Amino acid sequence: MPKAFIAVCTAQRPVMLKECILSLGNQSIPAGWDVSILVIENDEVAHCRDIVTEVSYHCLLPIHYVFEPVRGIPYARNHALEYSIEHQSDWVFFIDDDEVASPSWVSNMLEASLHFKADAFQGPVRYEYTHPIPLWFEKKKRRHLSTGTLMHVAATNNIMMHKRLFVSKPEGLGLRFDTSMRFTGGSDTDFFFRATDLGATIRWVDDAEVHETVIAERLDLGWILRRHLRVASNACTVHRKRKGLLKTLRRYGIKSLLRLCYGSLVLVIVVWFIHIPYVRQFLLVHAFTATKHLASAIGYLAGFTPWKPQPYKVVDGY
Repeated sequence: MPKAFIAVCTAQRPVMLKECILSLGNQSIPAGWDVSILVIENDEVAHCRDIVTEVSYHCLLPIHYVFEPVRGIPYARNHALEYSIEHQSDWVFFIDDDEVASPSWVSNMLEASLHFKADAFQGPVRYEYTHPIPLWFEKKKRRHLSTGTLMHVAATNNIMMHKRLFVSKPEGLGLRFDTSMRFTGGSDTDFFFRATDLGATIRWVDDAEVHETVIAERLDLGWILRRHLRVASNACTVHRKRKGLLKTLRRYGIKSLLRLCYGSLVLVIVVWFIHIPYVRQFLLVHAFTATKHLASAIGYLAGFTPWKPQPYKVVDGY
């Protein structure tokens, strides 16, 4: 009987964690599969063990709890992989602790694995907004692709990956998440780029959807710009690891210059015409886009320096 763990890495998010586990514990599991939930608490002190025990009484799936005291999500993810190897799991799912899975999430992923050959399957995230949205804010959109579409890279916010990616050679690729990225984010992007560079395949599953509620903090302009800076810095850093300095300079040096020019030009235009009432909202939206481009440009440049943004030193608990 094939075996799978649904891994949830968590830190100081008790309310969100409860909702996440409850959405997993009542999944419809196809006959012939052994599926369990694995909660990895990543903190210096264990806080969530009692919460996991409490929620387990309301779940149909068995729940395993492990504690990873070394802070940094790559350590938690690697702990999940080691636990899966130890317990001879064939597949590992990852979902973020601030997400909830649709009732058929697991079954749709497993169904896709029967129809398409791949080492990993990525699903979409639908973002839900429960707080008032600023006039300038642009909502994140759910991605739509045909099921089976090949992907160059993936993320752990909605993934099912086969053991071939992480078991030791020669049976597998022996991959692990890079712990040097413990507080920068992006270790999942780095992991899956290395996987596809080694010949692994990733496919899209369009009906394996999870939902993320966007908290009020993430509607703040400062938070959004810091995120764009961090994502750009990680993209440059990962590309440099894979392709070398010269190719990264050609790609991200040019992108940084173009974004600096575009962002600066748009902001000048906005400042010049912002006094006109009937175009103000239109201009504010474009000003928001321009500032995102500027933040990304700075992030690309940061990718060439020893300095790296480390937003995950602080947990935005809920």
